Amino acid sequence: MNRMRCVGFAFLALIAATGTASAASLTVTISGIDKDGGNVAVALYGPENWLSHKPLQAVNVQAQEGSQTVTFDELPPGAYGILAFHDVNTNRDLDMNFLGIPTEQFGFSNNPGHSHTPKFDEAKFMVGDKPVSLSIQLNE
Repeated sequence: MNRMRCVGFAFLALIAATGTASAASLTVTISGIDKDGGNVAVALYGPENWLSHKPLQAVNVQAQEGSQTVTFDELPPGAYGILAFHDVNTNRDLDMNFLGIPTEQFGFSNNPGHSHTPKFDEAKFMVGDKPVSLSIQLNE
């Protein structure tokens, strides 16, 4: 009986020690917002849904000229990418002209440039068990 109890305690201690993967927070500072008004939309993606209409998480905050900061909490470890844009007319879409060129300011994690739509690997960053901070510069 005592041996069974020791094995049970050892098993519980092992479960407690390994646990599940920790979650971390992600703080994103979006800079280069050219004017007040509308929202800053920040969409968080994984490799499977990169730039789809269904991000893993999305945050909208009222836009203020300069910069805005948003936080995503309890993110499991993994690879992520972000699209941020100044949604001037608050329609929750990155508006485009007839040529398909964005008419609202936008940017991606890792700031890969604004001349093309980046592949996931260009915008990818890793989240582990510690808080992560990153900055995104919107195009001018």
